[in-house]
Order: sequence, then structure tokens, then C-alpha cells
Amino acid sequence: MRRKKLRKTAVVTLLAVSLAFCTTRASAEEKVLFDFEDAAQAAAWAMWQEPKPEKGRAPQAEPEATLTVEAGQLAVTYAGGDFPTIVTTQVPEDLTPFEAIKADVTVARAMVLGVRIRQEQDKTRLEDGWFCTMFLKPGKNVVSFSLKKPQRFRTRQYSAKEGKTVSLAFLVCGPNEGEKVLLDNVRVSTEDDPNADNKLTPNGRPENGYRVLGTDLVVKDVADLGNKLKDKWVKPEKDVTLEEREAEFKSLYNDVKVRHPKAVMVVFRQGQKGYDPADPEKAYEGWANIHVNSHGPDGIVRSRASNGVDRYGSLELFMRHRSQLIRIDLSTIPKGSKILAARLLLVAGMNRPVDKPNMFAAEACNRPWVEGEANCYQYAKGKLWQWPSGQSYEGDDPDYLPVFLAHGPAQGKTNVWDFTEAAKGWIEQGKSNHGFFLHGDAQFYARTFTKQCKEAEKRPAFMVIYEP
Repeated sequence: MRRKKLRKTAVVTLLAVSLAFCTTRASAEEKVLFDFEDAAQAAAWAMWQEPKPEKGRAPQAEPEATLTVEAGQLAVTYAGGDFPTIVTTQVPEDLTPFEAIKADVTVARAMVLGVRIRQEQDKTRLEDGWFCTMFLKPGKNVVSFSLKKPQRFRTRQYSAKEGKTVSLAFLVCGPNEGEKVLLDNVRVSTEDDPNADNKLTPNGRPENGYRVLGTDLVVKDVADLGNKLKDKWVKPEKDVTLEEREAEFKSLYNDVKVRHPKAVMVVFRQGQKGYDPADPEKAYEGWANIHVNSHGPDGIVRSRASNGVDRYGSLELFMRHRSQLIRIDLSTIPKGSKILAARLLLVAGMNRPVDKPNMFAAEACNRPWVEGEANCYQYAKGKLWQWPSGQSYEGDDPDYLPVFLAHGPAQGKTNVWDFTEAAKGWIEQGKSNHGFFLHGDAQFYARTFTKQCKEAEKRPAFMVIYEP
């Protein structure tokens, strides 16, 4: 008898929960802020220019965009610019009853969209306030952002603690002159969207892991690789000097020559001669190296959109969200040559002590990136990665291949990685050389000298021993 009563109670409770859930779902509603069916709604929007800060220079003004209504949509025609922003103050002062903000955005090509909500306590800079970005695909995009449940590093939670809502803004990164973006159906919803764009994260790693060249290992990421190999790590007794590294290269070459008398050693270093057998007096100019920043929060569009080209002679060497994208032109090595050894040398101008195991890996890039144009969002002007910094591995044509071309720990002031297997792929197997992203597991930090370093001998070098 007692068992039947408990069963009946459980059924009643389950029905009550189900009814409550259905009631919640039924009561969810959307509030349309702008549908642009009335052309007068366009007057509520205007170009926004970042004001001059109390200290420092005024930011460069963005070219004025033209706002019109076309077929019930707000048409924004840009005149170029970096982050041209349109804004409205006609937005509910209190968005706490709502869980998500949505809009329909139509573009002719892939673009980066930013959505910003500014509240009373926020400053007036471009990147202040509740802020999210997303990659738009060509055509109509239904964008949706969760206000209350942000993904880590994506945006802050909307909260009444920041005061009343002051404005709502939309921006795009680097539009071309004459390019048009259509905005429509701007709305808020009392129901959170489980598929909201700022709750989705990139794969961050390939689903089936990274294949580590030269080994049988398949790992989740560089940290996993470091964990698997940490027992083999040996703490450096001292910093190896640049002269000692050069002597190591020469010793390796002498050893290889014993088995391969016809072997040739060349060093690819910006400004250094002797790399081209056909023109020994020609100075090397084939080094490409930039810093790519995909660090959170999501709203730091200025640093993310920086092209990362070094202007001071050194760049940060750190984790996947802040490190170096490198490409070395090896086209002067004769086709059909046999690669016997290859080494990458980076000299640190500043580094943390090497007092614990660390690991770095060179992730194979699959895009023909342009040094003066690539950044977190794009690999060349107007050509976007599939996700910030290319950290998405979906489809048959990913931004980065699930391959670690080289790996090993950093050693201190001078750091060498074995790239023999990578060079074999590029030279012997004819694989495309789009370079690699060199990043670590957060156990070592450095700023390494680049091709801009005034002391030529400290510039990065790629040594190759081959047999023509």
C-alpha cells in the first residue's frame, strides 16, 4: 500500500515539473526592438565615433557610413575603416528580464560582427561594455547572444549592477569601401538560447587529436604532449650560448658528412648570405613571422585585429592564444633533394627560468597567410579564418592541420627544435609550406628576437642539411 502511495506521489511530482516546464516555455516571448518596416526607424541609428580619452591621443575617426532602409531592413553602406560602429539609444533601460539578444544580419562575404551593450557604469571606449563578436557567413545570419550565461572569455554577464542600459551598437571589422551590411529584426527574448553564438566554443583542438611527426603519438593538445613526455625532460644545467649553438650545427653537419659526403648545409636567416647555391652573395629575405593574439575577453577587437607584425625586434612566445606564426621560404633547396637534418633556432631576449618541464609544438598552418595582413580574424585581407586564430578543425579544408610538425621543450636563452620531419614533407614530399604556429603549454614564457633584430646573429635561423 505504501509503495503505491509513493509511486502516485512520484507521478504527481513529475507531472507538476513537466507542467511547470511547459508553462515556462509557453510564457517565453520575444520583444522586437527594430524591424525597420517603418523607414523612420533608421533615424534612431547613427554612426558612433570613439571620444577622445582624458589622457592620450584621440582615436582616428572612422569613415562615415550611410544608413538607409531597403526592403524593410537597415542597409549600412560603409566607406571603409577599421571598426565602424552604428549605435542606437532607443533600447530598454533594463534588460534583466531578458535572456538573449538576437538579430538578422545579411552580408555578401564572410565578416566579423561585434555587438555591444553599454550601461551607465561603462566607460566610453570602443571595447567597454557587454561585448560579443562572431564570424558571419555569406548570406543571412541569425545571430543570437546569451545575456546571462556567457562562455568563458567571450563576454561578461549582463547585470543591473552596471546600471541602466545606455545604448546598443553593432560594428564590423575592416569593411571595404562601398560594402553593404543589412540589419533586421533586432530583438530580445525572455528565453535563453542554448545555441547562442557566445555559448558556442571552437573545437580548439581536432576531434581525433594531433598526429606528432616523427613519433607514433596522437595527442589532444600541446599540454597532453608535454604530460606524455615530461619524464624524459632534463633540466638545462646552464644557458647555451649562441656560439655553442652554431658549433652544435657544425658538429652535426660534420657527423652527417661522414655518411653523406655530398651533404650541404645552409642557414636561412634574414639578411644572411650563402643560403642560395645559385647566388651565394644574395642575402636571405624569406622569413615571415607575426604575433597572433586571440586572448579573451571577446571584446578586445583592437588587439585581436592587429596584424601582429614585429616592429621592435622581438615577439612573444607563449600559448596558443598568444604566440608566433612563422613561415620560412625554402624554395632555393633543389627539388628532389634528400633532407638529412633541419633545426629551428630562436634566441630569447627575455625569458622565464627553465625550472620545470615544458613543451612547445609547431602546428601546421593550412592557409597562405600574408605577413602584413594576418591577425586573429583573418589570414589575408578579407579572408577569414573559420574561427579566431584558426582554432577550428571542421570540414575537409581546416585552417590548421591536425599535425604537430615539430615538438620539444624550450631551453632558455637559445632554443632549438628538430624540424627534420617537417622539412622532409616540404622538400621531399612536395607538401605545401604555409608555415606553422609555434606555441607552448604555459610552462615557459619568452620574447624571442625576430628578423627585425638589429644584431643580425640573434635573428631566428633555420638550418638545413640536405643531399642534392
